[in-house]
Amino acid sequence: MVSVVILSNTANNSIHRMTQECIDSIHATSDADVVVVEMNANAVFDNAKVVRFDESFQFNKMLNIGINYCLEKWPHNEYIVLANNDLVFHNNWLEAMLPHFESYDSLSPKSPNWPTHNMMSHGIHEGWAIGKEFAGWCLVFKTDSLKMLLPLDEQFEFWCADNDMTMEMQKLEMRHALVMDSHVTHLFSKSHTLMDNVAHYTANQVHKFKNKWENKA
Repeated sequence: MVSVVILSNTANNSIHRMTQECIDSIHATSDADVVVVEMNANAVFDNAKVVRFDESFQFNKMLNIGINYCLEKWPHNEYIVLANNDLVFHNNWLEAMLPHFESYDSLSPKSPNWPTHNMMSHGIHEGWAIGKEFAGWCLVFKTDSLKMLLPLDEQFEFWCADNDMTMEMQKLEMRHALVMDSHVTHLFSKSHTLMDNVAHYTANQVHKFKNKWENKA
């Protein structure tokens, strides 16, 4: 029913353990198929397919590889999850979302430890605010809706990948919401500090985003 794409750069044992615990929590709470797009040539994980990525970190390029793998390997799965490796999935996270897919193309779960989410009222919140309704660390798409966005724009290598996705979705008149009854804890890992050129992955991505969207309605 559901495929999960996880991006990972297993630079040390701590990150490997975190990623494996993420995978374990997915299997403990759902009947999911999991693929990890992994930068470390030697990293292996239990109960997950691993696709090697031997280039420098490129967020959307890695997502495209993982999504295409899911579409080829599990073509009949109705939903695809785009997930960080620093997540813990809780009971009924998917079941709480399923009724809402009649109205929405994609959904995000509440992160119980995220102050922004804890300030929001019970229920479902439609919107595009990054880190609020649109929690880029965990996005659950109807497969057919995600196909409409492909390929994701590979000029975005880290920052602004989620901003660009929201703009593309709005252009296609898609709908997204946060489901407060669905819980997936985001551990807010600092693994991005493993990047060699922080400015390239942050400020430079903002520049690309502005160039793409600033003069478009």
